[in-house]
Amino acid sequence: MKNRFLFVLFAIGVLSIPSHAQCKADAGDSSIVLCYGDTITLGGNPSAFNGVPPYTYSWSIEPVQVGALRFYASHFLNDTTLSNPEMTESWGEKLEFFLTVTDANNCTSRDSIRILFSQYTIGLGFISRTINKGDSVYLNNGSNIGGGIGSKKYVWRPNHGLRDSTSLSFWAKPDSSIEYYLTVTDSVGCHVEGPPYYKITVNPTSNPEAKALNQRIRFFPNPASELLRWETGGLKINEIRIVDVLGRDIKILNKDRNEGNISGLPTGVYFIVFDTAYGLVRKKLHKL
Repeated sequence: MKNRFLFVLFAIGVLSIPSHAQCKADAGDSSIVLCYGDTITLGGNPSAFNGVPPYTYSWSIEPVQVGALRFYASHFLNDTTLSNPEMTESWGEKLEFFLTVTDANNCTSRDSIRILFSQYTIGLGFISRTINKGDSVYLNNGSNIGGGIGSKKYVWRPNHGLRDSTSLSFWAKPDSSIEYYLTVTDSVGCHVEGPPYYKITVNPTSNPEAKALNQRIRFFPNPASELLRWETGGLKINEIRIVDVLGRDIKILNKDRNEGNISGLPTGVYFIVFDTAYGLVRKKLHKL
């Protein structure tokens, strides 16, 4: 009878021992996108559940190799032993962090989060154009900004003299010399502003020096069918371009020579543009 009573007590004690589900780790969303240079706090809310607390946390990555250097999670997180560490550094196109959680009973669980970075490349080159006051110029040399994620939106600033400030190909008619720079925003809202890309010099047409400059440069024959020759009166020439009646670049001629072949141009009316050290000279050309 006594043994039976002890057995009942033992059975009641066993049934009253609390049971715990297996511990689980939560690193947060499986994949997120950040603008390059942004920071974020990793981990779920909470980063560990079930199991038996207290928990220990360990964040890691596959080591990043750059030459002789190797980078670990500690290079990108403020503390790899926190449940919710802060990512303080961006890297390349993506990083994947792994969270390992261990509870008081040595139950271990692992989860991961993938960080994608929207990043841009910015070129330092620029395009120079010279026009006479009152003229328009067609700018269609793309941009000095690359990268980003998905579709892009463009805004040129300042918008003075622009017919469309949201396209990579646009007409400009400024009334004074100006520099245009571009802001790009990608599909996830990350944006960047580039340095001036188009530098437009506007010559005042009423300047007597501009008229004298125009007289110093001549080309022949006109009309022309194949070979075109020119004389520049000793002026330093930066560039010689042939543009159509809409101002679009058609052909670049060798500025270091005094002749060029235009046989490949369709018959029609063009302008030959001499970009000199003192301003722009623009003359009508008839192609046979």
